[in-house]
Parts: sequence; C-alpha cells; structure tokens
Amino acid sequence: MNRKISLGAALAFVIIAAAVAVCVTMLVSRDTFNRKISNVEQQEQMYQKIQKIDEVVSDNSLYDVDGETLLNAIGQGVVSGIGDPYAVYYTSSQYQKLLDQQSGDAVGIGVSLQEDTSGDYAAVVQVYQDSPAESAGLRQGDLIVEVDGVSVRDLDLSQVSDALIGEKGTTVSLTYRRDGSDATVEITRRQYSQSSVTYQVVDGDIGYLRISSFEEDTPSQLNDALNDLQAQEVRGLVIDVRNNAGGDTNSCTQCLDQLLPEGVLGYSRSADGQRQILATSDASQIDLPMAVLVNENTASMAELFAAAIRDYDKGDLVGNTTYGKGVLQTLYPLDDGSAVQLTTAYFDPPASDNFDGAGLIPDYEVDLGRDQQATMGSVDGDDQLEKAVSVLRSSWL
Repeated sequence: MNRKISLGAALAFVIIAAAVAVCVTMLVSRDTFNRKISNVEQQEQMYQKIQKIDEVVSDNSLYDVDGETLLNAIGQGVVSGIGDPYAVYYTSSQYQKLLDQQSGDAVGIGVSLQEDTSGDYAAVVQVYQDSPAESAGLRQGDLIVEVDGVSVRDLDLSQVSDALIGEKGTTVSLTYRRDGSDATVEITRRQYSQSSVTYQVVDGDIGYLRISSFEEDTPSQLNDALNDLQAQEVRGLVIDVRNNAGGDTNSCTQCLDQLLPEGVLGYSRSADGQRQILATSDASQIDLPMAVLVNENTASMAELFAAAIRDYDKGDLVGNTTYGKGVLQTLYPLDDGSAVQLTTAYFDPPASDNFDGAGLIPDYEVDLGRDQQATMGSVDGDDQLEKAVSVLRSSWL
C-alpha cells in the first residue's frame, strides 16, 4: 500500500535500506564492501548523499513513496553504478522467474522469439512441446503481430517476451501471421516444461542437436538425446548453439564431459591472474565427428562449449563470429528474496585464448539470410546447417 513517509521514518528507512542494499547487494557483505571502498571518507559521502536526497524528496515531492519500490530502486541503482556491464539486480519476483527458468519449469505460453526479417514483428523460432502455444496451434515461423491488442511494432523483443509471461490461469490475446494471413487466438498461461535440448536425424544419417541454453536439466536431456541418436546409428553430430546466450556453468561443463575425452574443460581466472580449473572430463566420450553451429548471439557458456570442442579437435565451428563474452557471473541470493548477479572472473577455454570482447571466429564463415531465421534447423532452409553437414561428410573421406 502506498503511503507518505515522514522525514524521520524516511531517513531511518533509507539508511537501513542503504546499509542492506548497498553493502549486501553490491558485494554480499559489509567487510567485502569496505575492502572495495576502503576510503572511509568515500563511504561517508555515499551515505550522506543518500540521506540528503531522501530529505529533498521527503520535503518536496508531490508523490507518495512506496517502500518496496524504493528499496528495489536502491538495489538497481547501486548495481547499475558499479561499472559491471553484466551485473543485474533481480527483484524477488524476477529472481523467482529466473529460478523457474533454470529448473526447466516456466509459466507462460511456451515460445522462443526473435525479430523477424523486417524488424517489425517477433518471429516464433521454437514452440516448446506440450506448451499452451503448441496446444493453440502456433508453429515455428509464425509472426507475432499483436499482444493483447498492442502492436509489437511499439515494443522491443524483450517487452514482447515479458508480455507473454504472467500468472498461471490468466489469458493473453495473440495475433499471429502465417502465410500472409492473420489470426487471433486466446491462450491461457500455465506451467510447462521448457526443454533446452531438441534433436532429430537430418540428411539421412546426421544427428542434429540444438541446445538453446544451459539449464539445470540440460545435461540429462543431452544424454537422452545422444543415446537415442546413437541407437539410430548416426555417423556425425551437428550441435547448434546459435542464439544460445549461455547459462549455468556446471550444466555447460557436464554437457562437455559427455562429449569430450579426459582433460580440463576450462579455467576461471581472477582479476589478479590466478587460474583455477572450472571442471574436468573423464575418459568417456562420443566417438563421432562433430560440427558446432555458432552465430553473433552465441555467448558466454555457449562460447566456452564451442571453444572446448574445437580445442580438443573434436569438431569445427560453422557460422558467424560469436558475441565475445568470456567473463563469469556469480548469483548471490539476498535475504528478502531478491538477488544480485556480479561478474567475478574471466573464464578461459581448455587451450585457446580467452575470447572476451573478440568472440570466436568460425572455421567456416557462413552467413544466414534473414529470411532463413525462422527455418533454422531445416537442411533445406538453413545454409549454415547445410554447410555443417557438408563439413562432416568431407571428414569421412
């Protein structure tokens, strides 16, 4: 409930909030915070500035102050001001959604989106199995035109995605375009399993695996997919990590462990240059030629995944130069249900150089036309996949 906070109460609230949100949110503990800002005068100036702003707001603002909104704004402000481009402050509700996504369970309609060729609409690139979207008849390649009567031309892609997420049992009106014709459907949001691994046999005897992100259950999904593909006696694997923005470190290294021989899978490197092993692989491996599909949206752990496969000479990279995010984030939950994510180290591939700011240059540079974005994963409509299949076949000669 909104209410006007008195000057004294506001001062007390903000000082407490600052102590918790600044000290704990920024660097987890007061001792750590003081090591980072060792100058006592700087600390005092920070608290005095927050106090002065509160006095001005309390004495002069026309609007009521909502305590929760203020506390979240302090957390967001501190994180945005520390100079870390990948730092994120999550409110309690945002953090819970993140946990749901990482566990493979989500509430929404069950689609993955990207901008279409014109840049005006959101193209459906994946419809999750047994999701509300699948039940409603949505397909890969459909264009989202309106959400609840609002044109997606007035929204960016993240806003469109957020608009599809909501409370279980609520509905969203979706207008989509297919083959030049528009249709509107009401979809009820519910919980669904968000598979991060899909696979099929392409071109007769090639196993195609798409890993959309590295989540908690990705390694088990990959294991099931590999077992099935090997039972079908595929002669090679194309692993697609295009548009994969990364995810959980342990998930990524567990996936690599299934594919690669015994050895180091990567290193973490601190600001002072000290390196530690991220994870190692056992002797068990997949003895098949591989090719990894990458593009400009392949980032973070997905880049480490691709680099490790190449470092072990298990496969070539096909596609476009990757994003170039070779730094590691750590997530720190806070007592009030919120969380903060901070960049804490570099991560290096097993043998090659760190790719932060540079990306991975593919062995075979192949552009994908914008008209092919919605048909990724189809040999007949995906030049990068077609090239990867060709690379595998040439390795058998």
